[in-house]
Amino acid sequence: MRIELPRCSPRAGEWRSIVLIADLIADSVQAERFWVLPHPEFNDLAVRRWHDIAEGVNPAQDRQVPGLPSMEELAAEIASSLAPPPS
Repeated sequence: MRIELPRCSPRAGEWRSIVLIADLIADSVQAERFWVLPHPEFNDLAVRRWHDIAEGVNPAQDRQVPGLPSMEELAAEIASSLAPPPS
């Protein structure tokens, strides 16, 4: 069974973002930087997550990730993709 989520395939206008991310990754590889964060907001998110890890706190379900839909939207999209096709 193959599951395809619309979020995983570029829509109109998203190719530019994909190219910018690819350039960011290429620049990081050339500079020998391991961590490639596409937006400064990810720095704060990563710091908060590592602090939570150090404290033994489980991942927060309510935390919004920059550039991604909410957890509720993702859960609904996944549930819809896993639902049996209408007969």
